[in-house]
Amino acid sequence: MDPALAYMNVLGALENNHLMRNYYIVFGLSMILGSAVSQTRYYVNKSDGSDLNTGLTWAQSFENLQHALAVFTDDDTIWVAEGIYYPDEGPAFPDNDRTSSFYLFKGVNLYGGFSGSETHLNDRSFFDHATILSGDLLQNDLVNFGNIGDNAYHVLFCANQNKVPTIDGFIIRGGHASQPLQFNSQGAGMFILNADPRVLNCRFESNYSISTGGAMENSSANTIIQGCDFMGNYALIGGAMYNIQAAPEISNSNFVGNMATDGAAIYNSTASLTIIDCVFDGNTAENDEPTTSSNGGGIYNSANSISKITNASFLGNVADFGGGFYNAFSEAYFENTVFIGNNAKLGGGFYNGGDTARLANCTFKGNGADNSGGAIRNHGTAPVLINTLIWNNADQSGVGTASASMSTFNAIPILTYCLIQSITVDLGGNLDGMTHAAESNYPQFITPTNPLFSPTNSGNARLLPGSIVINKGNNAALQGDGRSGHVRKMKREKFILPSHWSKADGQNRVATLVMQF
Repeated sequence: MDPALAYMNVLGALENNHLMRNYYIVFGLSMILGSAVSQTRYYVNKSDGSDLNTGLTWAQSFENLQHALAVFTDDDTIWVAEGIYYPDEGPAFPDNDRTSSFYLFKGVNLYGGFSGSETHLNDRSFFDHATILSGDLLQNDLVNFGNIGDNAYHVLFCANQNKVPTIDGFIIRGGHASQPLQFNSQGAGMFILNADPRVLNCRFESNYSISTGGAMENSSANTIIQGCDFMGNYALIGGAMYNIQAAPEISNSNFVGNMATDGAAIYNSTASLTIIDCVFDGNTAENDEPTTSSNGGGIYNSANSISKITNASFLGNVADFGGGFYNAFSEAYFENTVFIGNNAKLGGGFYNGGDTARLANCTFKGNGADNSGGAIRNHGTAPVLINTLIWNNADQSGVGTASASMSTFNAIPILTYCLIQSITVDLGGNLDGMTHAAESNYPQFITPTNPLFSPTNSGNARLLPGSIVINKGNNAALQGDGRSGHVRKMKREKFILPSHWSKADGQNRVATLVMQF
């Protein structure tokens, strides 16, 4: 049998078993609850609820989230009060079953962060009332992934859904995808396949996958992620997130302290990734094999992927190649993005071995490389840099050298309205990077970053009044670069690129060389 077909059969059987289990639960409760009404709101409260209640008010709340997920119907809403919820708790859920997960299906709207008395969604506070979904079935986890061998394979599971489920206001922790069998080695925090969920205001922490996607795996999924944190997750590939034939859109989110061999924060394989207003801080790609490189401390972009990144910060990330970002045979587009204090052997800030790379209104400062390309290393591909500032980076040749700013092999970068330390290109409105090359803070950053201390997230990329580079960019240079109308198409029928995807949005840019926070 075709492995892909077998994979889908296993998924279908798993979901059918779950749905049948729900059927028996609902049937047994029907004498008490009566017929479910569409778009009902259910309430869950770990401390004060009971699964013998109706679940229709806080006073009659269920005790276990699994019970609410068993009785809800299409498009219903579930409000969950503060507390820790485990996927093996609830009627008909055997204790310590590692295959147990919280299933998101039928367009469920799942909200956390309640104290247990609210009447309006806006009354909740997920900061003050932590609602935790945990895979720690035996409740014995230790720091640094200790005692996780008995944890659930996936805390959340969302597969083969036509409707859009929403999860909002939860902490997802303790998933351990450790079974070397298809999806049970992937997506420990949340596994998504052929579904388009919305994940809002959530924190994914301390999830571990032996294969891909420590916190989240998106496979043929157009996941919307807003206001989320991914912290301290691990996987062999894609420490926080792994995207394959997927088009996730991520905004206002943070990726901090995640680990992997490749793609410590995010790994893309034949994917289209949109990132807006996100921070990648202190993520580390490393392995124990001295002859094998680890790439992409922040993001690894590979296999004909497209990444469009706007208003992002890559701070203090580490890898062998591409401390901040690694681009291999793919397309990467950056606007208003800063690379500060990242470190690698090659390409401390950005390693470019891809098909296309374009950086507009970007800043590189304080990045370091043990070998070459403290800020940028280009290998066989000529990037396009517009309104971009590169200053005070380091590699083996020293601090602020041409190689430390940009090391290039078999490629000639295209520079327009840029200031690059120790490099001057007379054409294209570029500023003189030679005359003041010995001045470590010539552009007058508010707070310089010492590249010799990389990895570090210290420093401020704003400019002091009177800086030579203020208003020396050119908005017109951002237009007409051939990006408009480029739409990526994938092979899988389920995979649909978001309709708004366009590499040129037609908006004017601020004519400055740095991102202003």
